[in-house]
Amino acid sequence: MKLFTNPVSDWENQMTEEEIKQLETQGCDVTELRAKRAEQQKIEEKAKQEWEETRAAFQNPIALDKLDSYTRIPRSMDTPFFKATAGSPPWLFKDRWQKKYTEAPLIYAAVVQANTALWLPGNNEHYPAVFVFALDEKHIRNSEWLKKTAETIYELQDADRLPDDCRKLIETLRDESSAFCFRIGSSVCGDADAWCATYEFDKQSDLPRKALPSDRIVPFLLKSAPVENQFVDFKLIPSEFYIG
Repeated sequence: MKLFTNPVSDWENQMTEEEIKQLETQGCDVTELRAKRAEQQKIEEKAKQEWEETRAAFQNPIALDKLDSYTRIPRSMDTPFFKATAGSPPWLFKDRWQKKYTEAPLIYAAVVQANTALWLPGNNEHYPAVFVFALDEKHIRNSEWLKKTAETIYELQDADRLPDDCRKLIETLRDESSAFCFRIGSSVCGDADAWCATYEFDKQSDLPRKALPSDRIVPFLLKSAPVENQFVDFKLIPSEFYIG
């Protein structure tokens, strides 16, 4: 799930440098192929630069302090916040539903990486992102710590040597199609009860201004404790409650 991808259908552009060298050693003339690759690279670099400039120009501020009154649990059912997040009560297991939404902790999650389209306004569906979040009181809504930890995990993807307690996480993260949930090792997060997991936005339009916030923090309700190798039970908080 790279921050910028530009898929190409031409098989020649998908060849690795090693494969091109093999053709060359077999006596094949790869001059035209290399020229095509160079031109394609220029096109991709220009598109990437244009996208980065557009993203830099788009500001999507949020005001997380607006959520402060909803962090205390159990939270009241008689508020617009509860009704917007919980929806209508189910016919069965109503007590379980009530407990889940009145006692679910409100957490902040920092983006590690996301589908490129999510950074600009759009109406896409089922686009993924990778988040870092924490459960302990010291870090659960510590935006700066969460963002720093997310950056560390992102950068580890390019590292030659990985800490043993985060190796499986980083190796899985390198697979762009992966979906996962891992506890983050202490070599990265210290004494925090921190996790890294994928999440798929059902509708991009549910985000503030239909895009990920500029400061890379998204608030959720965590309806049940995370379990490794299982989908995290996140409930995205409606953007009307924290849009800046």
